[in-house]
Amino acid sequence: MNEKRERISHMLNYIKAEYFLKYGMEMDEWTVINFAEIREHFAVMRKELNANLLESKKLQQTFKGSISSINFASDKQSFVHGLGVSIPYAVCTLILGLLCYYYLSTFKMYQGISRYVEDMKNIESYQGLVREGNIRTENGVEFLILKQAKTEDDTFGQIYEFDAKRKEVRVPLRRLK
Repeated sequence: MNEKRERISHMLNYIKAEYFLKYGMEMDEWTVINFAEIREHFAVMRKELNANLLESKKLQQTFKGSISSINFASDKQSFVHGLGVSIPYAVCTLILGLLCYYYLSTFKMYQGISRYVEDMKNIESYQGLVREGNIRTENGVEFLILKQAKTEDDTFGQIYEFDAKRKEVRVPLRRLK
């Protein structure tokens, strides 16, 4: 504790002497103490400032190599350069967007067809009728045209048989294996 007091006393005497040599006037005790406190705080601030300046110089050196400035002779040159830099990104974004749109629209169409096929459980049986059927439009109405079957006629999807007993029309679609 005594050592600390001696050191502080020595520092205060040094400040008094320094002030006396510079200005030719003697300082009182409280002024010397305030002056010592201010000096101490300034010393801490100076250390922090030097550390910040050193860090700033290091950052400046790292950025110095990575940043390059470009000068153009005209506005047109700078515009063309800007297009050259940004067009590849824009084209990639456009292509990606189109691919996403195509994929989603195709996927939705596939889902619609898949749902339709699931709903139509007998769709395979109707293939001959759909492929070979003759459709005629009269007065805004579409009709499936079928001819009455003759004996031993195997034209699937184009002929019909009338069962008078059951009062129904039968259209041969395919021969089962």
